[in-house]
Amino acid sequence: MTTTTSFFDKKRFYGLSGQFLKQNRALMGFLALVYFIFFSLQYVIQIFMNNTYYDAATNATYLLNGPSNIYAPVSLVLVPMIACIVALVLPVVQLNYMHNKRAVDVYHALPVSRGTMLCAHIAAAFATAMIPLLLNYAVILVAGFGRGLSRNFVFMPAAILGDALMWGAITFTIMAIVTFVAVQVGSAFNTFVLGLEFIFAGSALYLTVTLLCEQYLLGWNGRDVGLRALVLSPVTAMARYLAASWNDPSGQFWDILLPICLWF
Repeated sequence: MTTTTSFFDKKRFYGLSGQFLKQNRALMGFLALVYFIFFSLQYVIQIFMNNTYYDAATNATYLLNGPSNIYAPVSLVLVPMIACIVALVLPVVQLNYMHNKRAVDVYHALPVSRGTMLCAHIAAAFATAMIPLLLNYAVILVAGFGRGLSRNFVFMPAAILGDALMWGAITFTIMAIVTFVAVQVGSAFNTFVLGLEFIFAGSALYLTVTLLCEQYLLGWNGRDVGLRALVLSPVTAMARYLAASWNDPSGQFWDILLPICLWF
């Protein structure tokens, strides 16, 4: 029994992850519907509309926004909000068992190590957040190919896949921060509040220190302070990425993803 509960067991991990994921099927269906309405459906409507803007200088039709050119105006606002809220709330809910004495006693009585149990919960939360989003990216890719690769239509499958990878990295980063907080505190409310603080702590601290140096140190040049501060938080880094146009190198994939890796 001691050996069983002391080591990470891959078979039990996969079994528990699948079980927790089945419990989240209704939530995944709801998220898939929400993303479809505010993301992929908006894309389909936009690319098959006739009232597009044609730029003769670049010989391109601008339909949408973002580096991957897949975000309608409503999508550019709502999709990041929904995705970030889901990435923050899901691990709080999924790890709530650690803050309930009865649930802890039941789970820890099982022949599964605590590490395996924790990883299974987080894997289920990550899959619950990403599977609906990836399904909608698949819809976007199919619709884009259906629209056709005409000369004046901006359709970049590689950029769209990179966009999906960006959301995976951002979601994983937010969930990792919340998980770190969850194992240190004693309630779901504290996990939510402190997790939110940790997510924005890097940007806030960098911005505060830089502004103080600019005010009190003669000759200090805080050039591009805002842009550097943005990439120190996963949420603001994604906002910076989405704010760039498809041909703007300042918001490209690696420029945002590499600073996120500093969290680990």
